[in-house]
Amino acid sequence: MPRLNPLLRTALATAVLIVPAAATAAPAMAADESGVTTIESSYPTDHGSEPMTIYRPPNPRANAPAVVMVHGGGWSGGSRTHLDPPARQAADAGLVVVNIDYDLDAPRFPRERDDAAAAITYIRSHASEFGIDPDRIGGLGTSAGANLLLLAVTTGNTPLQAIVGWSGPYDLTRTAASAIKPWPCMPRRSSSAAPPPRPNATPSPNRARPPTTSPPPVRPPCCSTPNPNWSTPIR
Repeated sequence: MPRLNPLLRTALATAVLIVPAAATAAPAMAADESGVTTIESSYPTDHGSEPMTIYRPPNPRANAPAVVMVHGGGWSGGSRTHLDPPARQAADAGLVVVNIDYDLDAPRFPRERDDAAAAITYIRSHASEFGIDPDRIGGLGTSAGANLLLLAVTTGNTPLQAIVGWSGPYDLTRTAASAIKPWPCMPRRSSSAAPPPRPNATPSPNRARPPTTSPPPVRPPCCSTPNPNWSTPIR
């Protein structure tokens, strides 16, 4: 049997070592100076997969509480990277954070809502893999993301234990009415003058609600906040 060239023999041996390692490579992980670890991953939807970033605390433990973050952007833009700073803060405080993207292509409704629901369902079903307690998962959405998060939970069977809406639009009927009937032009007033009454500030108790064909789902505690330093409970 002919002897192999030493250089070729070295190359073949290296290939034998490298190929199996590449086939079983773990997801890429990165850690910041605080010890928070990030993992790039994805979740399945009915139109493919969408990316998400998992943030793990510096000292991860099994069955940790978690929060699903949904970015804003007017339902037509934005990215999960916008929520990177609060995601790192939450992970540094001991939470596992799953920061998701969703499909922004038109038609957007109900696809974006369904993407948020699919992400929550996937995270719950793979909680043990992420080191998450499936009974202690909350959600935080900003702007349009807050709207999508509330829709995902209140219109389907997508359970979360708590929700925080950060500057989210919730009553789109009032939002549309405001767009159609803008505030009238008003003369400049001094800063000491009392502000004018807000039009339609008190909703009608007889406002029609959309019909439902099934009993409403159990809704988690929710709060809405225009500022991260204070919150207002939704009754």
